[in-house]
Amino acid sequence: VGAGLESSIYKNLAHAGTGIESSIYKSIAHVGKGLESSIYKNLANVGIGIESSIYKNLAHVGAGLESSTYKNLTLVSTGLGSSNYKNLAHVGTGLESSIYKNLAHVGTGIESSNYKNLAHGGAGLESLNYKNFAHVGTGLESSIYKNLAHVGTGIESSNYKNLAHVGAGLES
Repeated sequence: VGAGLESSIYKNLAHAGTGIESSIYKSIAHVGKGLESSIYKNLANVGIGIESSIYKNLAHVGAGLESSTYKNLTLVSTGLGSSNYKNLAHVGTGLESSIYKNLAHVGTGIESSNYKNLAHGGAGLESLNYKNFAHVGTGLESSIYKNLAHVGTGIESSNYKNLAHVGAGLES
C-alpha cells in the first residue's frame, strides 16, 4: 500500500496505491490510478484509465475503460454502448442493473444485483455477499468472502483468507 510500490510476487496479493505495477497472480486486486491490468481470471481492475485485461469474469471499473471482448466481462464507464455478449454487464451512470450472473454494477447510485463474481464500483454502494467480490469506492462495507478485495478509504476489513485490505486507515 502506498505510492510507487513495487509489486510483490504472491498469490492473492493486493496492490494498492498510485502507479503500482501489477503483479502476475490469480485473484489479485489492482487498485489505484493508472494501474496496468494483470492477466488473470477474476481480476478486479479498479481506478481511472485502466486498460482492460482479456480474461473471463474480469471486472473493468473506472472512467474511459476500453471494453474487452470476453464472456462474462464487465464493461464499465460512462455512456458505453452495449456489447453483444453472454452475461455481459453494461455499466455507466444511473444505469439500472441487469439480472445476470457475473454481472458488474459500476457507477453512481447503481443498485447491486445478487450474483456471484459481481463487481461493485462507485460511491456508497452496499456490498454483496459473494465470492471473489470486488469492492471499490469510498465507505464501502466489506463483504465476508474469500479472495475479497477491499478498496477505498475507511473500509472495514473482513475476516477472510486471502483478503486484500487497501486504502488508508484500514484495519488489518
